[in-house]
This record gives sequence, C-alpha cells and structure tokens, in this order.
Amino acid sequence: MALKYSVWFAPKSAARRRGRGCDRLAVAEMIELRKNDSQERHQAFLRDVSLGGARIVTELELTAGERISLIVQLSEMASLEFYGRVVHTRQWSKGPQREYGIEYIQLHPADMTLLELFMSKRRRTETQPAS
Repeated sequence: MALKYSVWFAPKSAARRRGRGCDRLAVAEMIELRKNDSQERHQAFLRDVSLGGARIVTELELTAGERISLIVQLSEMASLEFYGRVVHTRQWSKGPQREYGIEYIQLHPADMTLLELFMSKRRRTETQPAS
C-alpha cells in the first residue's frame, strides 16, 4: 500500500506576494492534478517547485483563483499532495497546453520538511557527476 502525504500551505505574507521570496527548483516530471476536490486525476508537467508554489503545464483549462491539488510521486510507495490555487495563467508556446502558476494554500511544519527533502534530493541529483 502506498503512503500519501498531504501538504497544506499557509498563505504568503504581503512581502512575499510582491516578490518570489522562495528559491525555485527547475524540475521536469509528470505529476497528477485534481480540480476543486474532484477525485478525477489529470496529467500535468511540473516545471518548477518552491516552498511557496509551483509552475505546471497541462492541457486542462484552469482559471485564476481556482483551487487544485498537485500529486507528486516521491517514490514507488509514497506521494505528496500539494493544495493550492491558480495565481496566473499563460498560453504555452509549444502546443495547446497552458502554463499555470500555483500558490500553495497551507503547509504544516512536518509537511514543509517533506517538501524541503524532495527539493534537496532533486538538487543533489542535478549536481552529481555522470558515471
């Protein structure tokens, strides 16, 4: 049975809203997303992630302010679910997909640690020399 972690993110401070405020990590992996508490899952491409939000690309039509959840596989046995809202949309130049900026809604301290570990592991993988 796979473990599932749910991540609820706290709203950003006013200062953080004016600027990015969080280091972003470029990633390139397929994830799943759910709209408005629906159980139906859709595919999306995770382009970058930070402790404050994420950027995704999908053919699914979303609107600014819409609440969604992003499901990222941590391993074969565990996934992490981020709850957030769409803060911006943009037509992606490489096809019918759209790019969306997602701001996380809430985050518990233990879940923040899981996200930091996820990002740290991805950074280590990027910096390791090829064998």
